[in-house]
Amino acid sequence: MWRVLYRDGLSHAELVCAVAHELGHAYHEDDFVDDHIRDARQEARADRWAVRALITAKAYEQAEALVGSHAGALATELNVTVEYVDVWKALHEKALIQ
Repeated sequence: MWRVLYRDGLSHAELVCAVAHELGHAYHEDDFVDDHIRDARQEARADRWAVRALITAKAYEQAEALVGSHAGALATELNVTVEYVDVWKALHEKALIQ
């Protein structure tokens, strides 16, 4: 059974991103590993999964039309963290998100 634990005081966007990130681990059936390289790969993969789940190309395009390209403004409009906006941009630049 999976449990997601989170600390008090997270913003709504931080909580949404954290839960989506943990769902990414569940989707990929990740287990705890005591290997920093493998762990870093799992964390990055979970972030990419979460970003794809939370931000569609259309939603990003609409947000950018409303608030411009500033990552903080986009994050607020999309209700995600700035980190996830940056991950989305990186995936989009690599054509991994259409």
